[in-house]
Parts: sequence; C-alpha cells; structure tokens
Amino acid sequence: MARAQNEHIAFGNGPHVCLGQHIARIEIDAMLVEVLSRMEEVERTAPPEWLASNFISGPRTMPVRFRAGPRVGVR
Repeated sequence: MARAQNEHIAFGNGPHVCLGQHIARIEIDAMLVEVLSRMEEVERTAPPEWLASNFISGPRTMPVRFRAGPRVGVR
C-alpha cells in the first residue's frame, strides 16, 4: 500500500512533532553563524527572483558571489 501524498511540514506539530527539532534548530543557527561570518566581498550576480505566495513571501533565488574569509576565533 502506498502512502498518500501530503504537504511537508518540516518538524511537524502535535503528536507527530520531531523530538530533535530543538537540536536541529541550534545546529542550523551555528552553521549560519559560521558561514555568514566568513563571507567577504558579497555581491549580487543577478537580480533576485521573488516568490509570490500567500503563505511564505521572500526571495526564491538571489545569486551572489563572495570571497571566503578566515575562520573567526581560530588560532
């Protein structure tokens, strides 16, 4: 028997909530801090493509070019 297709809701909710969601959010935050703190000379390479939606609104794509800087706090 195949499972019916349904909308993906990331970490779920109610009785089906992901027990590891808090750790995953901390890991995502740590990864973004590390990556974004090293991005130097950031420039757009093309205009952003906007996502038109009543549910989520924001850029669908925003091509950029950057130079990776040194790791912060590393000896």
